[in-house]
Amino acid sequence: MGYVVVLLIVVIVGCIFFTKHKNRTVGEFQNVHAKIDSANEGNVDDMWWLGMYFMQKQKKDKSLEWFTKAINRGDVRSMKTLSRQYSEAMNSKELGMEGFGYDRKKEIGLLQMAADAGDAEAKEILALQHSTNK
Repeated sequence: MGYVVVLLIVVIVGCIFFTKHKNRTVGEFQNVHAKIDSANEGNVDDMWWLGMYFMQKQKKDKSLEWFTKAINRGDVRSMKTLSRQYSEAMNSKELGMEGFGYDRKKEIGLLQMAADAGDAEAKEILALQHSTNK
């Protein structure tokens, strides 16, 4: 009889956990699809959000796709975020980091785009890099 009670408790706890996990997964799925719909309608904030979301999910191709769409609409935040993903620091095996692959030309090109759009932080980073490379 005691085993039946324990088994019943395990089944109930498992059902509760599954329901909570399923609801969270469904909620996340709905949120992502709402963001995709909004981004496809031109919402640059949601394009950036999707770039970040897919980057965290280790789906670099999807992340790059959304960052690129936002950049094509002039989103400076996406330029700087993607620039960091190509930086040496974000691709450091010693630090356990894995960006999009170290590519100095892409890193600087994206920073230059942000600086050309008037971003003060990008201008400062470029100035500091230029002064240390002399």
